[in-house]
Amino acid sequence: MTVNEANQYIQINKEKVINRYRHNYHVMAPIGWINDPNGFSLFKDEYHLFYQYYPYDSEWGPMHWGHAKSKDFIKWETLPVALAPDQPYDAGGCFSGSAMQIGEELYLMYTGHTDPDKENPEAVREVQCLAKSTDGIAFEKCSKNPVISSDEVPGHARIQDFRDPKIWEKDGKYYVVIGSKRKDYKGQILFYTSEDLENWKYLNRFTLEEDFGTVWECPDLFMLDCRDVLIMSPQLLPEGKYGSQNIYACIAAIGNFDYSTGDYHVEHYQQLDSGFDFYAPQTVKAKDGRRIMIGWMNMWERESPLKDLGHYWRGSMTLPRELFIKSNKVYQQPVKEIQNYRKNEEIFYGLNINEEHSLEHIKLQSHELYIELDNMENKVLDIDLFKNGDESLKLTVDGIKKEVRLDRSNIGYSIESKNKPKDYIRKQSIDSMKEGIKLNIFVDVSSVEIFINDGEYVMTSLVYPKNEGHIAFRSCDLVTIKKFIKWDICV
Repeated sequence: MTVNEANQYIQINKEKVINRYRHNYHVMAPIGWINDPNGFSLFKDEYHLFYQYYPYDSEWGPMHWGHAKSKDFIKWETLPVALAPDQPYDAGGCFSGSAMQIGEELYLMYTGHTDPDKENPEAVREVQCLAKSTDGIAFEKCSKNPVISSDEVPGHARIQDFRDPKIWEKDGKYYVVIGSKRKDYKGQILFYTSEDLENWKYLNRFTLEEDFGTVWECPDLFMLDCRDVLIMSPQLLPEGKYGSQNIYACIAAIGNFDYSTGDYHVEHYQQLDSGFDFYAPQTVKAKDGRRIMIGWMNMWERESPLKDLGHYWRGSMTLPRELFIKSNKVYQQPVKEIQNYRKNEEIFYGLNINEEHSLEHIKLQSHELYIELDNMENKVLDIDLFKNGDESLKLTVDGIKKEVRLDRSNIGYSIESKNKPKDYIRKQSIDSMKEGIKLNIFVDVSSVEIFINDGEYVMTSLVYPKNEGHIAFRSCDLVTIKKFIKWDICV
């Protein structure tokens, strides 16, 4: 498989894509399957985002690197495919990795995956490779690949699960974190350092003795508000661990990284998204110093109606999110640039809900909604999104159970979990609702991202409504919506 073949296929076949559920302000590929964001970087004053990509089907296949760029994180330009599995060391796929500008060149570091014997998983090999570009579009793979081979994997780690390098520079040295699985099948993160990107030295590892999933994929280590933050996506995380309801989860660990020893000391763990569809996020430092994160808006081991409907695509990225630390916790807020695309504002004050109140003129497509609730202690409010007859995506603010729930059991085409039957509900516990609740909701045709209490919690979900729907509120109590704002998002 080559880059030229992939780009030719895209040009010839992209018109086959059905647009019914495609987003308007989220990153998507022109056709085919995408998963993890890769190479989120700043190059020559533009933000570049690569992603795991298989253009030839709407299911996972040998991984390429798709590519897009933006000046503001919202309006993205699709670029040609950057990498294809065309070398012996990456013949099974160019797996996830990262990027950074060095001088006038953009360097990619990625995992070369080979799987020579489908009947023998132990034959899999994963190694770390480099590619670089002067224009940020056409990439040349390094002649010294792999730059970290199986011989350089420490003895406690499986050479079959060694992937997803995230590189950065500090004080004239390069560092990389790589996802790994121990030989006893517990997860870990490996740290390496280098003077020149081509010769790497193993530094240390971060692991736990408790059951914290198997391979820890897509790690990222960065400084945020004078603290070190390590994010990772453990596979097969026990349900309930730090609130996780997905066995493919995303965890942030606030702590301290010792650059001299490679030790990472954790002070606080948390789940980054308590919805259905968020995995493998990656961050970049923006020109103004903000730390921006973007994730894959989908999930492993889920059925998708898009395949059966013949839409020729599957997968997208979340809205980019600015990160900050408050009260020893990572908060997320939608990037401020999205405000530049707000149109047709409508504001309502003091809506008293004691039965049902519908806003039938707000036909949800690409919108931002802001809902500010008064004291919700011992009260329950249902917010029906995409409501049409009995169909809706139900968002419940439950002051009795002190939680926010998202229920997609009664909305459009069913999204079934392969590992858990009728897995239709996600919950987020809230410490107190006495001071009220703030919800900032972004709807984009077939996605919903809910930021709770200024980004303390986030819930992300895909949804495929069969009919056009509006928003409605229901309660058996007297609930006061202090403020409700609707904006159209027009990109």
